[in-house]
Amino acid sequence: MRLFTLQTIVVLAIASLLFACGKPVPARQFMFLNSGDKPLNLVVERDGKYEVDEDVPAHSNVAKYLKVGKVKLLAFDGKKCVQVFEDYEITKDSANQYTCIDLEGNIHYMLVTTSYLYGATNGLAQAIADAKGGNEKSFLGPLMSSEKPFVLDFAPKWPYEKLPKKIGALEASWALVPVYGDTADKAALIAAADAYLHSLQAD
Repeated sequence: MRLFTLQTIVVLAIASLLFACGKPVPARQFMFLNSGDKPLNLVVERDGKYEVDEDVPAHSNVAKYLKVGKVKLLAFDGKKCVQVFEDYEITKDSANQYTCIDLEGNIHYMLVTTSYLYGATNGLAQAIADAKGGNEKSFLGPLMSSEKPFVLDFAPKWPYEKLPKKIGALEASWALVPVYGDTADKAALIAAADAYLHSLQAD
């Protein structure tokens, strides 16, 4: 009888904890990018309260997981507000989606393959990689404007992060590359991305 009573108490305690936790609140993954030369202060305001208040160094990024609902997104450079999204509606997404927001908002981004930077570990792997275009420099889709949020369906290597020293021979790897110039010429963009990616390679 005592064992039954003890088991009942344990079950009720667990049920009470689960009930107290409630249902998980839907949220969305964000990547905030600072493409500028100055540190910025990121503020996410919800219902008149600061949900996020964080410094983002120049040429860096910060990941946040924000609950669904209406918020105000602001960025300050220490003197004035340089970016603001009034009444920004956060909606639920898939687990693999990332909403990207540039706090400076005056450049473009492109997704560029990085697999060409790495050599395969043996001849067979290299032949397979070559057949799959592993040594080709290419980028996905059109340029993305930083003047408004854009969504990625997977997590690339984010801007300003060092690239890994090696990747698998058959691994498809992509990086989100900032484009500071005005050119739309594909060859010029690839050349600029190549120089940028080489600058991020680990020593």
